Amino acid sequence: AIPPLEFAFKDERITLAIVDAVVSPPMVPKGSICKELKVYPAECRGRRSTYRGKLTADISWSVNGNPKGIIKQSLGYIPIMVKSRLCNLYNLPPKSLIEHHEEAEEMGGYFIINGIEKIIRMLIMPRRNFPIAMIRPKWKTRGPGYTHYGISMHCVRDEHTAINMNLHYLENGSVMVNFIYHKELFFLPLGFVLKALVAFSDYQIFQELIKGREENSFFRNCVSQMLRVVMEEGCITQKQVLNYLGERFRVKLSLPDWYTNVQAAEFLLNQCVCIHLKSNEEKFYVLCLMTRKLFTFAKEECMEENPDSLMNQEVLTPGRLILMFLKGLPHLMEHQVNLIVLGKKQIPPWTEIVLIPKTGKPSLYPGLFLFTTPCRMIRPVQNLELGKEELIGTLEQIFMNIAIFENEIVPGITTHQELFPHSLLSVVANFIPFSDHNQSPRNMYQCQMGKQTMGFPLLTYQDRSDNKLYRLQTPQSPLVRPYMYDYYDMDNYPIGTNAIVAVISYTGYDMEDAMIVNKASWERGFAHGSVYKTELIDLSEKIKQGDDSLVFGVKPGDLRVLQKLDSDGLPHIGSLLKYGDPFYSYLNINTGESFVTYYKNKENCLVDNIKVCSNDSGNGKFKSICITMRIPRNPTIGDKFASRHGQKGILSRLWPAEDMPFTESGMVPDILFNPHGFPSRMTIGMLIESMAGKSAALHGLCHDATPFTFSEENSALGYFGEMLKAAGYNFYGTERLYSGISGVELEADIFIGVVYYQRLRHMVSDKFQVRTTGARDKVTNQPIGGRNVQGGIRFGEMERDALLAHGTSFLLHDRLFNCSDRSVAHVCVKCGSLLSPLLEKPPPSWSAMRNRKYNCTVCNQSDTIDTVSVPYVFRYFVAELAAMNIKVKLDVV
Repeated sequence: AIPPLEFAFKDERITLAIVDAVVSPPMVPKGSICKELKVYPAECRGRRSTYRGKLTADISWSVNGNPKGIIKQSLGYIPIMVKSRLCNLYNLPPKSLIEHHEEAEEMGGYFIINGIEKIIRMLIMPRRNFPIAMIRPKWKTRGPGYTHYGISMHCVRDEHTAINMNLHYLENGSVMVNFIYHKELFFLPLGFVLKALVAFSDYQIFQELIKGREENSFFRNCVSQMLRVVMEEGCITQKQVLNYLGERFRVKLSLPDWYTNVQAAEFLLNQCVCIHLKSNEEKFYVLCLMTRKLFTFAKEECMEENPDSLMNQEVLTPGRLILMFLKGLPHLMEHQVNLIVLGKKQIPPWTEIVLIPKTGKPSLYPGLFLFTTPCRMIRPVQNLELGKEELIGTLEQIFMNIAIFENEIVPGITTHQELFPHSLLSVVANFIPFSDHNQSPRNMYQCQMGKQTMGFPLLTYQDRSDNKLYRLQTPQSPLVRPYMYDYYDMDNYPIGTNAIVAVISYTGYDMEDAMIVNKASWERGFAHGSVYKTELIDLSEKIKQGDDSLVFGVKPGDLRVLQKLDSDGLPHIGSLLKYGDPFYSYLNINTGESFVTYYKNKENCLVDNIKVCSNDSGNGKFKSICITMRIPRNPTIGDKFASRHGQKGILSRLWPAEDMPFTESGMVPDILFNPHGFPSRMTIGMLIESMAGKSAALHGLCHDATPFTFSEENSALGYFGEMLKAAGYNFYGTERLYSGISGVELEADIFIGVVYYQRLRHMVSDKFQVRTTGARDKVTNQPIGGRNVQGGIRFGEMERDALLAHGTSFLLHDRLFNCSDRSVAHVCVKCGSLLSPLLEKPPPSWSAMRNRKYNCTVCNQSDTIDTVSVPYVFRYFVAELAAMNIKVKLDVV
């Protein structure tokens, strides 16, 4: 894929070509003393390094065409995808994965860069090697006579080199080929390209171009005119055309001098025109097809194709993205495109066969297309004819009749059926129980909140060094779960707790999405959790280059430490750290000086674990450590919770259990949910889940909550209502409740059941901001903003308007002046200057005078000076204006 580099040196022709390249698995560098040479992902996460392999290339060099040998050259390091073929975890069984400190179900598919897990987002690209008819108004500006009609093709070779090529339709009926070479735009008349590609006669080219439109005189004239232009330039044979093109383009191609004009033109055609095809004949026929499609499109006999539609797109895969940087590594290709031999069993399963039919009216340009290229999006469906799974593509599925349910199949018309009705849902959407009973925005909210849960994300907390990790202390398996929950084995990583929820408006502390939690439930550990924070301390960053004298440790008898730190200068594991406690200590071996760093966070924490880290080659001294702290975060007023139906709410009160309403059997709910949250949001799925959860708890089973299982005929209410009835409860899931305050039976029946609740990671401890006095800005002397620096909250223009509207002018004055940057300034009443009054020089020590006066340097008087209160920023503004030679005069009244 990388063409050989050719250049002249001392009249010799030197050629360099990459013949092979190898990426080695992640290993310790040679010369290191280690028992285990392989590097595993857990180590890279733990000590915040990159999981990478070495890239080595074989470069052959020759002088004047005579090979001189092969040089092995290291081209640096390349990140390795976890669980890929080059990864050291490839094909390891779960037991071995656990031995290497990984999750038993580790899926991989991501990279580890500086200890952070990163994925390459898949970008959308135009479908490769497929002509797309497009209308772009800006194409009219490309030159005189250009129209907005064009055919665009994203040409990609087997090794993923790609270029974009366009055919433009001009007002006079001619066609221009447009391509980019080295970020520069070039245009070529189509006639020249066609004649340069093949040694056909003009009549043969003419015949190929007018196929299917032999009767159209306008089209025939256009084609004749395009070929006539080439003749007029004196280019009759293929060689003359190549010579003509080479002569004009060689300046831009920057080729060596020994290339002839014909070779230069061939290089141009090879690098810029339909690069995905091997032979010039194939390129010729594709250009003819594109031209026919362009004329059909320009005459509005076929439709414009939408480049933003999924059917005209493919995905930029991580392998291809890396290949953009590493051209010339043939065996690194993710997909070797299989040869298609019809009749034999060599047709790859991902083949896409698209028949775009002729409809007789302007629609998509008809034809039979066959795609076997990689990077296309495909999905499995059931082929009804064969009774097997089949992979279909995005362009193919438009022309298919795919049923969802059995009763939708029409014999002779329906060819395929979806594997599951819920196939259209994403991974996170598949975790919503009864999502088909909810209003769609609520499902979308839950898809976002499902990623923000404070669950149990991993089992290897001890081996991680993430900046922040959340953990729920006592997660539970949901009683009501969709099919995909078990398919993904989510019980190993649960995200919430089963809570008894009563739908009741009680006390008024549950208005506007607030919710009341039973204090006794909270004391038993309901939704308790903790946050893990890790700090990496590297002593090599704290010293000057070349100095190697710092180590962790404590100076004997150091009063600042007072038994709080171990002899190695690090805190004891399991110890409680408070604000201002010694965090770690290090020494300078040469000078004996000791440095103590203190814990600066206002929240108390426990030291969970400490990792001593080395460097890549394994010879690092005691220089780098990771301290992981655990901060207990039990639910508090202002913390966010949500059910799995987009019903988010914040905890407003921990209500004493003795004042909570209770059922006839003495059961007290964990959560009180306001009934006003249902009517406008229409989350009926939550009501069904409540009934299903209640019946599951009574009968001792788990219910399937997969969407599309219930219908009008077979209703969920009937199914779960009968189960509740069988257990001796009300069919509709309601119960009689008694007031916890008076003990009187409540008049209304209260809907009560079991709902799976999630605790979200938005906690009030991370968000509250408070300031009395504190740091100020150096220039304006106003309080600084920002939570991390104990700053204030900006009282802006709109807040000012609100206070003005209320007529509270003293409050406004207090906010914007007294609490901001009030300062007392001296001003000369006579000349009105803020800058001229200056303090006198101090009197000599023997003088009896001790009070220094302000003197106006302009008027040379001291009795004209008065003091005024002004914002400090105004004084700064006056000084700035003075620097621009603008005088500000104040009238002091």
